[in-house]
Amino acid sequence: MKNINLEVVSPPRCGSTLLWHFCKYYVAGKNNGFFQIEDNVNKSHPPFEKDHIKLSNFDFHTYYIVTVRHPFSQLASLLVYDNKNENNTYDTTSLSERYVIGKVDESIRDFKWCYDIIKNNTFNTVLFKYERFVNEYNYFFDHFRDTFGFEFSQNDFDNFYHNYGLEVVNSRVGSEGYVGYSPYHVSVSQGNNEENIKYIPKRFRKAIQNKYIRSGVYDMFNYFPVTLEGIEFLPSYP
Repeated sequence: MKNINLEVVSPPRCGSTLLWHFCKYYVAGKNNGFFQIEDNVNKSHPPFEKDHIKLSNFDFHTYYIVTVRHPFSQLASLLVYDNKNENNTYDTTSLSERYVIGKVDESIRDFKWCYDIIKNNTFNTVLFKYERFVNEYNYFFDHFRDTFGFEFSQNDFDNFYHNYGLEVVNSRVGSEGYVGYSPYHVSVSQGNNEENIKYIPKRFRKAIQNKYIRSGVYDMFNYFPVTLEGIEFLPSYP
């Protein structure tokens, strides 16, 4: 029986912490008679140390799960996450152009890293899109059942929804079984892309959109540019 290690790879704020918990507590240790999933599940954000991620189609010891979300929404969620204070609030008007554009450049770098991982590990990599699994956790169960033939009970399904629903995670940060979650980890928008974008000042939005388009990251992951018209600006969070 071949041992397989799971590695969750993503830009920040793309659901990797949720997916890591699913893999750690519901997939690690399972076997199908051919493959044994190792107990240790890894999670990584770019940029990576040299040789940390083996860009090789023949590294069948590792099964890479790459998670992404719409780049504009990923940026919006990151800005909220990085700038809110201990009271879970922040003044969105205080963001400087230099800071915001710098975060866009980091975001583009991270998405390109993840694209390279997929391109160079075509036989042992799967892409999960945040928009497909947020609040639809059966997506995780279905993938590992269909790909590896693992069985999950109704109790597994109910338990995961009960313990890791977006509305309960923030209240359980710091508890056993919630490694990697930080205070107010889940934003008040609870993964809604358009709601997150409302916290980006309008004066930056066109420049952000143009940088993402020129970088090619929308095309890499089959996303369309955001339709910015009609999205209001909220000067404070939440």
